[in-house]
This record gives sequence, structure tokens and C-alpha cells, in this order.
Amino acid sequence: MKNVFVQNVFAIAFIFSCNYKKDNIEIINSNFLVKNDSLLLVIDSVSSFDYRFFDYGKVQKKESLIILNENNFSVDFYDLEKGVVFKRIDLPKEGPYQLDRMQGLTFHNQDSVFLFSYMMLKNNAILSFDSGVYHVFRPKLKQETVFDQILNHPSTNSMRTLVVDNELVFNHLSLRSPRSPSSFFEEVPSSFFLDLETDSMSYSSAFDYPFSYLQKTWPESFIFHSKVRNDEGEILVSWPALDSIYVYDAQFNFLKRVPSKSRFKSDLTLENTALTNQDVSRIVLTNTHYPSFIFDPYRELYYRFANIGGDFDPDNLVSSNSVLANEFSVLVYDHNLEFLGEQKFPAKTYNQYMAFVGEKGLYLPRTNFYSSEINEDQVVFDVFLYEN
Repeated sequence: MKNVFVQNVFAIAFIFSCNYKKDNIEIINSNFLVKNDSLLLVIDSVSSFDYRFFDYGKVQKKESLIILNENNFSVDFYDLEKGVVFKRIDLPKEGPYQLDRMQGLTFHNQDSVFLFSYMMLKNNAILSFDSGVYHVFRPKLKQETVFDQILNHPSTNSMRTLVVDNELVFNHLSLRSPRSPSSFFEEVPSSFFLDLETDSMSYSSAFDYPFSYLQKTWPESFIFHSKVRNDEGEILVSWPALDSIYVYDAQFNFLKRVPSKSRFKSDLTLENTALTNQDVSRIVLTNTHYPSFIFDPYRELYYRFANIGGDFDPDNLVSSNSVLANEFSVLVYDHNLEFLGEQKFPAKTYNQYMAFVGEKGLYLPRTNFYSSEINEDQVVFDVFLYEN
């Protein structure tokens, strides 16, 4: 198997004061995240501007955005300097490396791009920039479980898959729901490990559910953690409803908990009764929570995103996109997890779920579902740089 190295990505949070307005963005702490560049990504006729599965990395020494193109069933490599596709690898639909529907992509280097299948254990693949798909994992579970051979394995910007000691570590989206009172948290593991050498799968309580989650009912999006790995090998875990970050060493031993609360966050009213679809929408839209967590290796900074709670109108819901009608903020920490500030961004402008970090800074795309500026032929990124 080809050598795999990990590209690190991380994040963390807290609060500040001293407000002023600039470009319709409320700044908490004057010299903070400042727009210093932009990027125009050209979208062709077989691609989509609202791609879900992507990663950032260096390919042939180029800064690249690597996107799983669900429309074309391909992996597309975009040159971030020119904003265009410079290579497209079609995924095999037949033969020994046949793949079906995919729902995740993780880039480690140009010889190690992992792809993850939808709702099954088999067909997790690895491709090379030069040769395409060259291996498909068909793992077996080591332990007896109630999950049989079904594994819902996503890999998104907010639920990133890590490579740790030749294992893939990822979130598990169970087919069971935490909306009803049950033993969900006792019976459903939050993480799975895929051993790349033995092609076997195991689950672990290394990143167990927080104590405050137990004996309560939750929206599904609140039970999936966002984890990152820093340059020192530490693993940091962010839970959507927790005002703290959990830090582990490379062997998944718990090290510490770092307080991390948005200034826009109030105490969450916990439920212990079954939730309806409307209950879920109300909780997600009215409660500030933390959907994602990013590490900036170029500046040794951590960004923790907070979706800011707003109003709830049951007659004006647009599925999961409704949360994009709310404002959000970014909380920033330095490499020692010391808080640097929190900055609020306007509603209906950016799509924070498509954010990523590059050499120039933090990239935020203007692809908000509610924005009147959306152009299906392009993605415009504003690039923000932290100024001390």
C-alpha cells in the first residue's frame, strides 16, 4: 500500500468585546479576521456549486481543492490560483474497483485520497492522482454488533475523517435516531476505526458521548462530533452542544477540556421526550451551537464555528438549509488554545459548511442558499486573514 500521510485540520473557541462595523460584518475585537483576498472558482456544466464532499491539499505542488463530484461521479482537482479544474478522475462503475454511491472524501496526499461509500461497509476506496482508484477496502467488523454489515460513514468538512497510526477514524451515523427516549447512547458507538493493514473495522468508546448528552433526546445533527488533529498529533473534539473542546493524545487518552463558549450562546434547554420534526427544527434554529471546527496549520490557529440561534417560523422551513438563514460566528484560538476573539458574520451570505483553510487564510464561500448573489456557474470565496 502506498505511503499515507495526514493533512491536519483543526479548531477551538471563546469570546471578546469592543465592537465595530466593517463591510456589514460585526467585529468583536478590532484587528481580527480581515478580508484580504478572494477566489473565483469556475463551475463547468457537469459540476455543482453546492458540492458537499471536499478537502484541501497540495497536488503537484499546487494548492488544490479536491471535490467529490456527485453529478459526474468523479473526483475533481481545482487549482486554487487559477480557479479551474486541472484534472478530473472518473470513478469506476464496473470492474474489480467498482464503486457505488459515495458520501465522503478525505485527502492525505496525491497518492492517498480516500473515498467512502454510502450505507455499507464495503467499497471504501483509495485513489492516486496519477493512476486513479487502486484499492477498495471491504472490511469486516471485528466485534459483534447490532449493525450487521451496514455502516453509514460520512466524511464532510464538519465530520472529518482522520488517519491515525494507519487507521481511519470517523463518525458513525447510525440508522437509529436519538430523537426518542432510548438506550441510544449506550448502544450506538460514536466512532469507528478502519484498519488499513488488516482491512477490518472496529468501534471504540475513545470519543464517547458527553455525559450531558445521556438520558436526553437530541436532533441528529447535535450528536456528531467534529474532530481535528494538530501538528503535535493531538486530537481535538468539538460537540455541537458543548461549550468546551476535548483534547486527547495520539493514543486517544483524554488530556483536558478547554472552556469554549460563544458570546451568543445561552444555556440549551434539554429535552427528554420524543422529538417531532418541528421540535428538531426549533431546537436547531433557535439554539446557538457549534457545527464545525478547523485547524489552520499555516498560522497555528483554531477556528470554531457557531451557528447563532434565531427566530423559529414553522411555516418557512427549507429542510436543513434553514440554518443558513441565521448569522454565524467564528471563534479563534492560538496554538496554545488561548482565546483571541470571536467575529460575527451576516446571515444569508456565506455557507460556513464549505469553509476551508489555505495558505492565504480562511476561505468562506458566498454560496448561501438564501443569497440573491448565487451563480450556478461559479463559487466566490472571500479569504480572511487573522490580524493581531
